[in-house]
Amino acid sequence: SGVFNRFFSVENVNRSGDDIVTSGGTDDPSTQKITSRVQWVAGDKTPEVKIATYLTRWRNFVFHQLDWVGGSGQDGPFTEPGNVFSTSTNTDYSGTPGSLKVQGF
Repeated sequence: SGVFNRFFSVENVNRSGDDIVTSGGTDDPSTQKITSRVQWVAGDKTPEVKIATYLTRWRNFVFHQLDWVGGSGQDGPFTEPGNVFSTSTNTDYSGTPGSLKVQGF
């Protein structure tokens, strides 16, 4: 019959090699730390239960595409990075690899 407050947070995860580290390391875009907390009032105290777990993408790789010079007109899904994309309107993709420029800006 008490009042419970529930919270959760999602955080980026850094790694050093294969190990998750709390400082330093490199961002792992395939892993997120999820923390759940429940608090309640018990007399003049506020007890808390906290559980943390990691959610990771493990069956596929991060898809990095750094070159769009192949132009538009290619619909996905893609399984390998290439140099094409789906559609374009007022976009200059012929410049520096890895960059797009919206024309007029």
